[in-house]
Amino acid sequence: MRAGLIIALAIPTLMLTESFAQVCSNTSVGLPPLNDLGTGFYRGLQGGLYPGGENVRPQAHNAAGLAIAHQIRPLDVDGNPDDVQGKIVLLSIGMSNTMQEFQYLQTFVDSIGNKNPNLVLINGAQGGQDIDQIIDSTDSFWQRILDTLTTHGLTVRQVQVIWFKEAEANPLVGNDTAFVAYLASLTMRFKIAMNIIKAKYENAQLCYVASRIYGGYSTYDLNPEPFAWYTGWTVKQMIEEQINGDSDLVYSGPNPRSPWLAWGSYLWADGTSPRSDGLTWICPDDYLPDGIHPSAVGRTKVANILLDFFMNDETTVPWFLDSTQTGVGTSQSSLPISYDVTNYPNPFNPSTIIRFELPVARHATLIVYDLLGREVERLIDGEIAAGVHEVQFTPPAKASGVYIYRLVAGLNTASGRMVLVK
Repeated sequence: MRAGLIIALAIPTLMLTESFAQVCSNTSVGLPPLNDLGTGFYRGLQGGLYPGGENVRPQAHNAAGLAIAHQIRPLDVDGNPDDVQGKIVLLSIGMSNTMQEFQYLQTFVDSIGNKNPNLVLINGAQGGQDIDQIIDSTDSFWQRILDTLTTHGLTVRQVQVIWFKEAEANPLVGNDTAFVAYLASLTMRFKIAMNIIKAKYENAQLCYVASRIYGGYSTYDLNPEPFAWYTGWTVKQMIEEQINGDSDLVYSGPNPRSPWLAWGSYLWADGTSPRSDGLTWICPDDYLPDGIHPSAVGRTKVANILLDFFMNDETTVPWFLDSTQTGVGTSQSSLPISYDVTNYPNPFNPSTIIRFELPVARHATLIVYDLLGREVERLIDGEIAAGVHEVQFTPPAKASGVYIYRLVAGLNTASGRMVLVK
């Protein structure tokens, strides 16, 4: 079980070394998560993760990302295709929260059996590095990433995918904190970061951008609410500007200035108030004593969300998973399981049906986990006939929450989320 991977890590904080107590009474700030706001508006700006209040990528933008994903191949140290010895580097860039969460993702990825053998996850995120530091292309932040790549026998030319998560330190100090003006200012700096990434890593094709987790439990002004929430709006605005053709974010043609951008993933929820998918941030369980950095439990929660994303998003599957096991991009006769595994109803109460289809008979397991990676119930473990199968799941605990089901059939894996709503 991945729950056994929870470990204590000594990791520096984002920008501060002092110890602060959590304010666990700040359970909510009353702001709507972007995905739940949807087509609604906040101060004149429409919600949703993507344009039009939608939470899915526009068809044309998705098609472009999918085409790029299928072009990603292992590269040698000089950036030449090498399907045998070459590497695909997934590099994290950001602050200490980014570093902490990506460390757990690295551990989880090492535990899956169908990871692309040419994929290497490199943690370039560093403590004490906010957005205003990394938009200096000469900052030592970038040299430290180069040193890390070199230590692993890699080069900048092998970096093809980025996971980016950043914020501004002490946003109340010397900044215009009006909502729209603040978004414009922070979005401009995020865009500069994308330009630097493309300049330093010429083969970086895809960049998945994440938001801050809830910041309401912090006792100091490092990145409190509503600025943690504003960071999600910043990611949304930057991606929309690329979709709308911003020349500073062009990702194709002879002079690209940015990787292709998409959410990966939206991590903010209003404290203990569940999002529509059940995500919450609980104090003290999910946080270190400073109330802003995730604890081992919080890092595990983020890493599970990210692992689910990278294993299932159609723009990640072609390079993240082993095509010889999943059948993605291959013509082998060994058929993969359907990736259209579903459950209905979803959200549900009190039970739901998980439905999937196997093209051929094989050994399969169907296991339900909670968001901490703990096994809730093993629904299937044995030889399963070809055809359509439906299995009922009734959570042993009747409290609202999110569950992840993972189907492993032969060498292939598919997963999804289901939400119990009271």
